[in-house]
Amino acid sequence: KQTYGASIDVCFIHNKDYETTNNIYSLWLARPKVDGEEVLLLDSDLLYDGQIVERVLADSHENVLTLIRHELGEEEMKVVMNEDGAITEISKTCDPALAAGESLGIERMGKAYTTALYKELEVMMNQEHLENTFYELAFLRLIAKGTTFSVLDVTDLFSCELDTIEDFENAKQRIPAHLY
Repeated sequence: KQTYGASIDVCFIHNKDYETTNNIYSLWLARPKVDGEEVLLLDSDLLYDGQIVERVLADSHENVLTLIRHELGEEEMKVVMNEDGAITEISKTCDPALAAGESLGIERMGKAYTTALYKELEVMMNQEHLENTFYELAFLRLIAKGTTFSVLDVTDLFSCELDTIEDFENAKQRIPAHLY
């Protein structure tokens, strides 16, 4: 709050089942605070240039998904788009050759999107018991229903995922000096 003052309200929600669930369940737990609200969703295992968030917030579209372009393998959350730039698929199982890039894990969602998202999550959690999957599955299901994101390419800005010690060591070598 020292940095952002009253313009930001942070609420921590503890997922006591984090060892047996995935990020979709953590997002589900946030429902009382964010259903029907504007949301900036940030994956917690990212190190990135703050300009990425600035670009997301400045984008004219209500729902924005960040994308980075690089060589893709099996592990990345891949984004496939049609010739018009609309997302047609988002998952780890997409064919890397068809993917435009990787979803960075920073999204902005408008009120209508979060309302639709939590309707979908209601089914996924309470009927299908999909607590141990990625929330991008809910995004994919909403895309099939016509609710989607605009894609914002942020490849030109520094970002990296920190899952391992090796990722951390790599990040230390790659991080631009102006971000220290």
